[in-house]
Amino acid sequence: MRLNNCEWAGEQLLALTARLRADVPGLGQRPGCAVVQCERSCRDLLDYITAKMVYYELEPVLITQLYVPTPEAARIEHLLGALTPRLAEMRTLVAPRWAQRLLEGVLSTLAIAIAAVMELPDRRFAPRHRPLIEEDIDRLGSVYLHVSGGVLEEQVVRAALSFLYALGEQACCGDGQCGGKSGSAL
Repeated sequence: MRLNNCEWAGEQLLALTARLRADVPGLGQRPGCAVVQCERSCRDLLDYITAKMVYYELEPVLITQLYVPTPEAARIEHLLGALTPRLAEMRTLVAPRWAQRLLEGVLSTLAIAIAAVMELPDRRFAPRHRPLIEEDIDRLGSVYLHVSGGVLEEQVVRAALSFLYALGEQACCGDGQCGGKSGSAL
């Protein structure tokens, strides 16, 4: 709501500036500076929303329910259950101009958070877990694409998640000599 309000204020200021410049000679840069500030505020709100969602709202699921006590017992489904409704809200409620940036930011930040979780000392992976990790990454990408409803392109989602495949291989195999698939099935 704050993001949409800030976007609306910027649009109103832009329209007012256009009208005033036509009617008031020598108006200067003042109204334009206000529009720029609205843009900055929107970007700040994107960062805030992303951080709040991943590091505060999803953190309990990431820390306590992802791959604990074992990768077989606690896969990505709990995270997807918490994530999916929030993504749907973002796609439908955020101003279209900012929805793509917000969804990309959340995806990138979430991928980094998942990577950090995989590296926690209480997470134990073995070579047999590699296909599970890859399935989870594929599942996250597929769900993200589906819920984003075409706002994000497959290449963007694939790129944001690609490093998780290598990290999963490293976590499961250590030396990277497990064999098998290495990459996305998105």
